[in-house]
Amino acid sequence: MALAEVIILIVIGFIAGVINTVSAGGSLLTLPLLLFIGLPATEANATNRVAIVAQSITSIITFKRKQSLQLRKNATIYLTSAFGAIFGAFSALSISDRTFIFILALTMVTSILFLIWNPLKAVNRTVTLTPFMAFIGGALSMGIGFYSGFIQVGVGFYIMILAILLYKKSFAEATLIKIIVAGVSVSLSLFIYAANGQVNWLVGIVLALGNMAGALVGSRIVLGKQTKWIRIVLICTILLMAVRLLFELYT
Repeated sequence: MALAEVIILIVIGFIAGVINTVSAGGSLLTLPLLLFIGLPATEANATNRVAIVAQSITSIITFKRKQSLQLRKNATIYLTSAFGAIFGAFSALSISDRTFIFILALTMVTSILFLIWNPLKAVNRTVTLTPFMAFIGGALSMGIGFYSGFIQVGVGFYIMILAILLYKKSFAEATLIKIIVAGVSVSLSLFIYAANGQVNWLVGIVLALGNMAGALVGSRIVLGKQTKWIRIVLICTILLMAVRLLFELYT
């Protein structure tokens, strides 16, 4: 890698680490970046997970120092999402680069909706979680795990929505659930990708250095009105990257 690429990977990795920890969507920046520096789609998808695993470990350690991880309490979410991630990873290995890039571009545009419209602003926490809804929650967790293993981009949005709207978790607890689900599902899928020779470890480790630093900062940040400009910049950047991906795909 050229020095310029190393610097870009660390800087974007840092930004993504902050975003992933305090909200979601950091991979909307890092995965296209890996494609732009020349990695094949499947390899970029796999390599991006090295940084996410490192970032997740950093965030979990930081959170554990402040509060209990409550692993038993949320075991259903963790186990079902992990199971889905395994199938998602194997599915991603079987598609072409063009198909993956097309799915990624659509995913990026869809994720912008979650940045513009926040479905978590008005949450009713008085509804009791019935056995049927618990079953639905397990099925949705498995689907989220599949998505995480398959492409992962923006999965934090879906985890947060599920944890807060269905399981009635607080924002802080939902954030912790998001970090653990992402860490477990991405770790499992990374193992599968690595076993199939799809991981560029050098690029992944460099990106991970930036992500870990960003996760340390992000774990100490409380989202508020002062961070609105981050959302605006992120939306514009994601939109430009998605357009570029589609342009390169069809030219």
